[in-house]
Amino acid sequence: MVVVLILSISIVILLVVIDRRPKSEEQLAFTVPFVPYFPALSMFINISLMLRLRSATWMRFLVWMAIGFVVYFFYGISHSGEESNLKFEPISAKSLLQTSSDSDDSDDD
Repeated sequence: MVVVLILSISIVILLVVIDRRPKSEEQLAFTVPFVPYFPALSMFINISLMLRLRSATWMRFLVWMAIGFVVYFFYGISHSGEESNLKFEPISAKSLLQTSSDSDDSDDD
């Protein structure tokens, strides 16, 4: 009961913060209706459904998450092809400082 009360108060505070942010006047092709109230309602419903799950379900979830993290960190990152997609050499701090000092010298002319 205390957890639900804390979550409800948090959601209300977040709704106020989100609702007070500046809004864009630009017309967009698609906008989500009733923002931030509709997303907050769906979050509240999902959290209440999650709180009703049995502890065995949470344990299975945690085990599968742990297995997923192990696979990701020990296999996925090391076998990722993203590093080979880099087109430029990384810039070192030394070369960056040399470049900026060279341009400062040319400004004196």
